[in-house]
Amino acid sequence: MFNSPYYVLIILSSVVGFLISVTIHFKKRTKKPFACPLKFRCDTVVHSDYSRLFGIPLEYLGMAYYFIVFASYFSFLLFPQIVQADKNFVYSIGLLTIVAFIISIYLTFVQAFLLKQWCSLCLASAAMCSIILLSVLKISPIPFLF
Repeated sequence: MFNSPYYVLIILSSVVGFLISVTIHFKKRTKKPFACPLKFRCDTVVHSDYSRLFGIPLEYLGMAYYFIVFASYFSFLLFPQIVQADKNFVYSIGLLTIVAFIISIYLTFVQAFLLKQWCSLCLASAAMCSIILLSVLKISPIPFLF
């Protein structure tokens, strides 16, 4: 497989990101306290006014994003002809990844400058989003910085 190491990295990162989103959802739904290392304040962050985008809880958007990325790249890995046959779909997933990364950066700035609190799960999700973006840019047929 031409890009299979990057596909595998994207798939693994999307699984980890999905599990992080599910964990946040479960903790919020069951009202269980978050156990964040390094004296972070996950509860403050995930229950803040910034925990929704257009009224949708961010963990739902995270689960949807990571599932779409997982399903897409798993399909690309199994059926590489999809990448050649439907470039618009591939570009759409790339665009979705860029949008998710921008939202992730915005939310990291919210933690740093508005809430002045950190959530380790949120930062881990941002890291997964970053890994996915860098991998997608690396395998993209559009010439970027790589």
